[in-house]
Amino acid sequence: MEANDPLQSLVSTDTNKVNREKLAQILEEYVSFEPPSGVINFKSSFARLDNIKKVEIILAAVKARSLLFEQEDRILPSKIIELDALPEGSVKSSLKKLYDDRKIKKDEQGYFLPNYRIDDILSQLSDK
Repeated sequence: MEANDPLQSLVSTDTNKVNREKLAQILEEYVSFEPPSGVINFKSSFARLDNIKKVEIILAAVKARSLLFEQEDRILPSKIIELDALPEGSVKSSLKKLYDDRKIKKDEQGYFLPNYRIDDILSQLSDK
C-alpha cells in the first residue's frame, strides 16, 4: 500500500474503540455509578424516558461500567429486571424491539449496545 494512499485513513487496529466523551454525555443526566462495584444508580430524569430509551440507557451504562470497572459489557434480561428500573414485560418487549430493529446486539453472554449506536442515541437525546 502506498504511503499517501487516502484509504490508509480507514485502516484501524482498534475496531472496538468507544467514544468515552459521547458515552458520558449520554449518561450524565440519567445514571451514576457506585464504586467500587459499579452499581448503576438511576437519577430522577431517567423516569421520564420511554421504555425503549430506558433500555438503551441501561445498555449504555453497562458499556460505561465495563470501561470504568473492568466488567462485562453485556447484560442478561434477568439482570436488567433486577435493576428494578422498569417492569419485566417492558424489559423483554423493549429488548426484542431494539434487537429486531438491529439497534442492539446479543450473544450467549447477553445484550449489548454496539459502539456505532452511541452517536445516534446522543443525537436522539439532544433532539428531545
